[in-house]
Amino acid sequence: MFFAPDNENNQQRRFRETAAKAVCAHCPVRTVCRAYAEQTGELYGIWGGTTERERMQSNGRHHSTAAAGVRK
Repeated sequence: MFFAPDNENNQQRRFRETAAKAVCAHCPVRTVCRAYAEQTGELYGIWGGTTERERMQSNGRHHSTAAAGVRK
């Protein structure tokens, strides 16, 4: 739920991200989780209720720059 499977389409991604964010909304460590992802430059997955794109936008990074990284 927190990481995209291979070959996920846009509709599936939106559904998965919404479900993951719903879990994060009630998590007591959401703020710490998000801070960890931002500090370590986590490129993939939902962390602290944020998507990859949301973290990149909040950090001022462009999607094309982050997409050049290798998936872990």
